[in-house]
Amino acid sequence: MLFLFINSNIALSQVEIVGDQNFTIVQDDFSINMPLFSNEHIYDSNESINRAVIVIHGMNRNADDYYNSIYSIAANNGLLSETIIIAPQFLITLDLNYWELDSSIVFWSGTTPWLSGGQSNSTSSHPRDYEISSFTIMDSLISHILHIFPNLQDIALVGNSAGGQYVNRYAAGSGQNAQGKINYIISAPSSYLYFDENRYTVYQFPLFWGIPEDCGGYNEYKYGLENLNEYMSIVGTDSIRQRYSRRKIKYLIGTNDTGGTQDCQSMVQGGNRFERAIIYFNYIQNYFGSQITDNHKLALVSEIGHDYDGIFSSACGENAILNIIDGCEQFTEFIYPESNFTVNENSGEYPLLVSFTDQSVSGTHPISQLIWEIDSELVYSNGNMDYLFSYPGVFDISMTAIDLVGFSDTVYFESLVSIDTLYGDIDWDNEITNNDVYMILSHSIEGDTLSFLKQQTGDVSGNQNLTPFDASLILQFLDGNLNTLPIIHSENFPALGNLQAPVVSGSEGEIITIPVNLVNADNVFSFLVSLEIDSSRIGSVSIYDNAIADLGFVVEYNYNEEGLLIISGASANALHGDVQLFDLYVIITQFNDGEITIDSDELLLNETVITQDYSIEINQTLATHDYILPTKISLGNNFPNPFNSNTYIKYALDQDENIRISITDLQGRLIKVLFDGPQSRGEKYIRWDGINSSGISVRSGIYFCTLETQKRKIAKKILFLQ
Repeated sequence: MLFLFINSNIALSQVEIVGDQNFTIVQDDFSINMPLFSNEHIYDSNESINRAVIVIHGMNRNADDYYNSIYSIAANNGLLSETIIIAPQFLITLDLNYWELDSSIVFWSGTTPWLSGGQSNSTSSHPRDYEISSFTIMDSLISHILHIFPNLQDIALVGNSAGGQYVNRYAAGSGQNAQGKINYIISAPSSYLYFDENRYTVYQFPLFWGIPEDCGGYNEYKYGLENLNEYMSIVGTDSIRQRYSRRKIKYLIGTNDTGGTQDCQSMVQGGNRFERAIIYFNYIQNYFGSQITDNHKLALVSEIGHDYDGIFSSACGENAILNIIDGCEQFTEFIYPESNFTVNENSGEYPLLVSFTDQSVSGTHPISQLIWEIDSELVYSNGNMDYLFSYPGVFDISMTAIDLVGFSDTVYFESLVSIDTLYGDIDWDNEITNNDVYMILSHSIEGDTLSFLKQQTGDVSGNQNLTPFDASLILQFLDGNLNTLPIIHSENFPALGNLQAPVVSGSEGEIITIPVNLVNADNVFSFLVSLEIDSSRIGSVSIYDNAIADLGFVVEYNYNEEGLLIISGASANALHGDVQLFDLYVIITQFNDGEITIDSDELLLNETVITQDYSIEINQTLATHDYILPTKISLGNNFPNPFNSNTYIKYALDQDENIRISITDLQGRLIKVLFDGPQSRGEKYIRWDGINSSGISVRSGIYFCTLETQKRKIAKKILFLQ
């Protein structure tokens, strides 16, 4: 039986026709009637009926249109005689106002409570002595038809748009098992029920999941499992998740269905209905595991928008609703994509541009994205790709082909691309320079730690360790003393020498100069010295290396918070005899019983470890006169001068006052303010490390240190040499 009427096309107006049958539930002696359309009288048994289709309308409650659509499909396939079609009608207040229905007719307030299992309504205009969930009515309806139609073998519960939302939530919440005969068909809903707080982040495969920002209520029911309604709260969140994972569900969506609700709760599920369907299908796999696809299937209906009749009458719609096998390989013969690729070349010197040619084969759905993994880097493409290998190594390459709904296949080639190593080129700029030397020395003093691969590239001595000696070998190579790197026999560079232990004197608060000398040196191309300093008693530490720099050595040092001073140096030419490595400058803040020691128990010369108990002894100078406060303002010479790392500037104030100490260049441009504020009377030191106010090292040259008070300005010349 077809129901015909003229549609006025008024969105969300009263329904144009009310179901010609009622399904009755008796609750607390009250009869509750749900209007519906059906091709069979639902209270008359019919043994020839073996299939039921219960179709849920959309927001407009036009159950007759949905009924007619399913009726036509069943008739065209010759299945009417064995199929009962039921289209329940969830009416709202607007419908009751128009049709003046009696008090037994159940209704809901607003357009959405019915689609999530909400309780029916009662108003002063339409009083009811009962409340009932829209899901409870469905539970009872399914139980009823199973009883009336004894040969029923298959029940298809199908909903489109708002009806799709209904079926999605009902499948999760209902305990109606129906002897395992229910198949759920969820078509084109504007939102879905999620089972945890995560939503997609970016619509790009592989999808990543996280907690959305700036969308309050995004995880409240009907979008998530917070603040469940009465029906769902009785079920509980654990049972909701378990029930949904066990259901047999087919999802349908038109490829042109790019509309949908725009509230943030829906938008965090995807930009439109089509995206939301694909994202949700991937979400349930992420949440429940890939085995969920044994019972959950998704079909994309080509060239169809938000059209229930176009969806239902498609090959995949007929398969899902009436179990018609032919024509929908997305449900019956799904084929995964097969990934594969070739390369134009797979070896050479860096930088090497390699062209990857995609040879993947699409399955049921077209391939929408390729993801390449090269040395832990992910690269996205839609087809062929060029990749620049800019550093040495042997590279494993994998490529994952992902189809339109997120199914994928991965191909992996081990050690596919081999890029030759240019030993000594640590910064991978395809040439060996002094910058590579500085990088090794900085690594050796625990400044800038190099990656394992860069350490391998810099290990030109071949001893499996990166040391200042590797920096020396690079310098020798740059000077033409070595023809190739790496060298074959590093044992040809033995070295000898010891540190000479000095004894010095000084007072608290003054700069103490400590010469650090290497004696009996032989064949020393590089050195590494570690000094343990009591930072609680020694306030400032720096070195001055001009003497050894004049001999061609490049020196770096690092003083860390734990009081460890590490100094390393390298040269293209060897040291012999006795030589000063550097001057160590310290300021003692507090002596310990009149002395302080600075210790070292190991010295590295080339790659030879020199075991030596080395101590610098600093004795406190005994005061022979009382401390005399300065009687005038003064600015002393900096020390050391010239300097290349740190210099100390002595100044004196004859009274407490506000001062400013700054560094300027020859043009008078401000380089850095070292101090600006109140200062007490007395002799002071201040340090400058050659860094400007932007944190950048200044160029070599002449600078001025200026001391300013309210009445005086004094300047002294400083020479900085890098």
